Amino acid sequence: MIYDVIRNFFGQMNFALVSTTSANLTVVTNKVGDAPIFCVIVDNTASAPIQPNNVLSVQSQIIGLGAQAQDILYIVVTEDTARDRMLTQLSGVNVWLVDARTGRLMVFDRQPDDFYGLRRGLEASINSTRTARINRARNASNWPWVTIAIIAVNVIVFFITAFGGDVMSGSYMVSVGADFSPYVILEGQWWRLITCMFLHFGFRHLAGNMVSLALYGISLERAVGKWKFLAIYMLSGLFSSLASCLFHYFTHDYVVSAGASGAIYGLIGLMIVATIKSRGRIGSSGMIYRLGIVALFIFYSNFISSGVDVAAHIGGLVFGIIFGFIFTGGKKNARS
Repeated sequence: MIYDVIRNFFGQMNFALVSTTSANLTVVTNKVGDAPIFCVIVDNTASAPIQPNNVLSVQSQIIGLGAQAQDILYIVVTEDTARDRMLTQLSGVNVWLVDARTGRLMVFDRQPDDFYGLRRGLEASINSTRTARINRARNASNWPWVTIAIIAVNVIVFFITAFGGDVMSGSYMVSVGADFSPYVILEGQWWRLITCMFLHFGFRHLAGNMVSLALYGISLERAVGKWKFLAIYMLSGLFSSLASCLFHYFTHDYVVSAGASGAIYGLIGLMIVATIKSRGRIGSSGMIYRLGIVALFIFYSNFISSGVDVAAHIGGLVFGIIFGFIFTGGKKNARS
């Protein structure tokens, strides 16, 4: 809180506490030579902000302690600078405003540019708080919240479905929303193209997909941004489900399909696009390492592992590349 930062600043400058008439007003004092100077720190972000008549009342009390008007400074922390600017227009009263939203010290016309050399140090203290706040917000925004949320949804859905039946059973998985081409194409149950992305045949199926999602998702979300990442993930998953559905329908191979791997292959396609556009600089050696894992993942999941939906994987990869170019279009390199 900026109000507390300002109070601490004056404590470090060896100002002594005169009084704290309320939780929102603090009076401190020091001496320049033999003359006392006073600073009044006001928190005007409260529901009952200080009024001009209150300022004049405090001013008269401090003058009664032997101070001159020019040796008294009010520092008002406010969230409404338009409202509190009227305090700076009081005759014979020195008032600086501090915008609590931006951490900016504002010195208006007819107000002193400095007050006994305190301005620079005061601004430095306020700015350090603002910088810390910005860094905290930036660090929070750098967390891969979308990837975490997608993983959480998949895990929650898995345990709900596992509690309700046998997730290794094709008929049960169809009943809870797996992709089954006759139902999708002949009965118009297109919603299955989305719901199947969050269903998994057993814990090993879930764990393998979630590890892959974390491996690719964290870097890619930071590289392309949260909303683009979410859009590419969902669209790749949707179109991979559609590719799988159409392939199995026209080949009369009516398999039950579920899992996040189609969307994950979309992320692999996005990673290929991002690496090409950034000429390998996205994540540097770490990204090259991940691309090597991509090759192993594709080889294992499609040519060694059994029971995989190759059509969904190919569809996800192709559409991940397509949407990767669409959503990260332009000449600007992707950022890690």
